Amino acid sequence: MLETAGLLLREQAPTIPPQVTYSLTERGEELRAVMSSLTSVARRWDSEGWTPPPR
Repeated sequence: MLETAGLLLREQAPTIPPQVTYSLTERGEELRAVMSSLTSVARRWDSEGWTPPPR
């Protein structure tokens, strides 16, 4: 999905076992600050013991 959206670049080396490397595209780099902020919030919530409500 992220690759299809043009945010990630997937490179696979022709080795056994296959070695796959992912990197951010220019579009993906634009989201780095947003993702960093979301990560900070998620880590804070986790440290506070937050759990999602049951479905």
